[in-house]
Amino acid sequence: MLKKVIFFGIMFLTPFCIKAKLASEDLDGYRFREATATLINNDRIVIDGILDEQIWQSGNWQGDFIQRDPDDGSPETYRTEFCVFYDSDYLYVGAKAHDPEPDKIIAILTRRDRYSQSDWMYVSLDSYNDNRTAFEFGINAAGVKRDLRRFDDTNADDDWDAVWEGKSHINDKGWTAEWRIPFRELRFTSGDDMQWGFQMYRELPRHNSELSVWSYWSHSEEGFVSHYGTLKGLRNISVKDPIYVAPFVAGQAKVSENLVNPVHENSYDLLSNIGADIRFSSRKGLTFNATINPDFGQVEADPADFNLTEFETYFRENRPFFMEGGNILRFNLGFGDGDAQFNNLFYSRRIGRSPQGWVSADAEKEVITTSYPERTNILGAAKLTGKTTKGLSIGVMEAVTSEETGKVFYENDSRQVGVIEPLSNYWLSRIQRDFNDGQTSIGGIFTAVNRKLDDTGIDYLHKAAYTGGIDIDHEFFDRKYGFQGAIAFSNVQGDTNAIQATQMSSARYYNRVDADHLEYDPLRTSLSGYAVKAIFTKNTGNIRAATGGSAFSPGFEINDMGYLRQVDDITQFTWVQYYKWEDMKRLRSFRMNFNQWSNWNFNGDRRNIGGNINMHFDFNNNWGSGFGMNKGWGGLDPASNRGGPALRTPDSWNIWGYTHTDGRKKVILQMVGFYFQNSDDVIGIGIEPEITWRPRQNIQLTTQVEFNRLQDTWAWIGKAEDENGATQYIWSSMNQKTISLVMRADLTLTPTLSIQYIAQPFLTAGEYFDLMRVNDPYAKDYDRRFEKFGDAISYNSENCEYEVDKENDGIIDYTFEGQTDFNYKQFHSNLVVRWEYRTGSSIFLVWSQGFTDYESFKPFDVSRDARTLFNNDGDNVFMIKISHMLNM
Repeated sequence: MLKKVIFFGIMFLTPFCIKAKLASEDLDGYRFREATATLINNDRIVIDGILDEQIWQSGNWQGDFIQRDPDDGSPETYRTEFCVFYDSDYLYVGAKAHDPEPDKIIAILTRRDRYSQSDWMYVSLDSYNDNRTAFEFGINAAGVKRDLRRFDDTNADDDWDAVWEGKSHINDKGWTAEWRIPFRELRFTSGDDMQWGFQMYRELPRHNSELSVWSYWSHSEEGFVSHYGTLKGLRNISVKDPIYVAPFVAGQAKVSENLVNPVHENSYDLLSNIGADIRFSSRKGLTFNATINPDFGQVEADPADFNLTEFETYFRENRPFFMEGGNILRFNLGFGDGDAQFNNLFYSRRIGRSPQGWVSADAEKEVITTSYPERTNILGAAKLTGKTTKGLSIGVMEAVTSEETGKVFYENDSRQVGVIEPLSNYWLSRIQRDFNDGQTSIGGIFTAVNRKLDDTGIDYLHKAAYTGGIDIDHEFFDRKYGFQGAIAFSNVQGDTNAIQATQMSSARYYNRVDADHLEYDPLRTSLSGYAVKAIFTKNTGNIRAATGGSAFSPGFEINDMGYLRQVDDITQFTWVQYYKWEDMKRLRSFRMNFNQWSNWNFNGDRRNIGGNINMHFDFNNNWGSGFGMNKGWGGLDPASNRGGPALRTPDSWNIWGYTHTDGRKKVILQMVGFYFQNSDDVIGIGIEPEITWRPRQNIQLTTQVEFNRLQDTWAWIGKAEDENGATQYIWSSMNQKTISLVMRADLTLTPTLSIQYIAQPFLTAGEYFDLMRVNDPYAKDYDRRFEKFGDAISYNSENCEYEVDKENDGIIDYTFEGQTDFNYKQFHSNLVVRWEYRTGSSIFLVWSQGFTDYESFKPFDVSRDARTLFNNDGDNVFMIKISHMLNM
């Protein structure tokens, strides 16, 4: 069957193909090339991008780049040259990007580190010379700087930031650029004959997004850093260990009528903060970062979310301290691009999260208002990350968060104060060691969360939580094949109430009535578990593949410091890809993927089995599109009934597709859509159009709209105890509509001064009808699985509960509380002015605005919902933050 599908896919491509031809008789001379850095003594190089100093005229210039895109193995369209010098403190690189049509050079002005479809040149340095790690410095034709750190050969950390200088200049022969990279920003061992991995590459977007490299390797080969050339000539570089200290001050004003209450008469709050960020880089290849009393007021807010599931939503990290170098600290237990990719022993959003507790109010007193902090304050955090010259990667992090309290105010002017988040300590240590010229990596991790619960009254949180693991990444047969493996353990400790909550959490539901392999013990004070992962891969050639699996034992619990939605799970998968990137007339590349997966619980019950096929096309005109179809066969879902018996899930299928226009143009369009249906007549449809307009090279406006409609035939309502004391699991049909927008405006005045505005409105509403109870949870037939109440159920709005009259005789048999029709609306916006007035020193001006509204039994109506939302009192926050970097 697989051969037939590949055959028809290739036949489909026939009109797009041309006869293959060699771009060069022999490309071996362009692989693993060598360049020489020349020592300069008294010559002074001014970094202005012009290359007018005499030393550049006499330099040893290198060129003859080879394309990787679009014509893999062909010579570059326009010549690129570079030259390397160094002195006791800096590495200097000058480059010439020849172009016979300089007026057509694309020079888009954005803020630092923002990628754009511009002309770019990059310098990439493997100063460890380990074939796995590199520090990369890019400059585009507008002078925008971009840096990143490459790791594990093929991965990149875009959040890595270094202190360096670079400028570019457009002239009548093309454009030129200069780099001055401090040796103190790199990691290396000094010696009489130093050799570094070295790569330069150029992006020429108007020529079919051309990418040409100095040290060539083809698309048929795996790797990135492992294909670098060699930079020779460096000798006896002695660098002081630099210490950067960046103290900051921040002032904030919160303005909102929502602040006014009987105990707070003003509609504003004035706040101030002072702290510092510290960075120390050692010659051993390690970097120490610390933040004292950090302030992250300038970061972008999370997207709006209204979660009706029993599982936690994953949010990406936006805080700079936790983003930079975060790859060294992670221990991934997932794979692919679905929800499983987020499974990790370290999820930095746990640190500084919203408080998890509450203050239990006195039922005999009348509450007039409450006060809770939005997030837990981070007192301080520090991390040591990097890689030694012996190939040992080290990551150590510790953070301390403060005790947080909530307040309840009563009518008689009394108040009640309670601890809602205890003083907590977070610890992580991670090591990895490279072997066999970077083809093998073996590592380990240990994490610990300890909370000071004494005298807090908190018995629902773990007092201690520990995880650990060992992983291996091995490539063999000349990097053509690979193996990834990991094993991890967890242990949580606490009061019996805390461990009861863990056993009954949505991740495992030990209290399920039909889980014979699980034992709920209300007297437990600890819980332990394990996880394993193993994946075999084929990494090169036209046919690429992976197969493997993972297992998470029922007691595996990592969510104190990590992220994992569900355990008691065994998953197997297979992926095969046909990838073609050359000898096609209208296509730059084509990918066809086949996926198959299945999973069970530890009792052997099948949860689901499925597969998909998808295709992706990259056209020579820089357009792209793709589509796919998924098919799933149902099984037993242990979580749907929220602790009740496992519920039979139906067969399902869905189709999806996307297309986007040329990203180099002033107007860029994108469309994404999907359609979903299952055998229980659940139907979901969604579209997501996006338009980006760049009226000038320094202005970009983007609007993204997402509309989803769900017609659900079994949506969760809640649990009920009937007149006989039996637990009933209540479901319902539901129609839900959701619309969300993301509107961005970016104005970049200079590479160091930018203004950004982002607005995110979000509207969703759901209507429930045809309520029903679970009759036979294992039945494949929908009408046997559920029994509808019909007229026997009604909602009492005065008591806020459902009433069941089974005989319709006016006598209420039982009542319960549950989900009702909802209408949720939210608006968030951020205006940020950022000025890097000197390297490493910045001023931020921020205005944040937010509106939130929730109504019951209100239908979806965009016009009415918008008016209702903005008629509420909004929250406004104005902030100024000034940081100044000191080089000690």
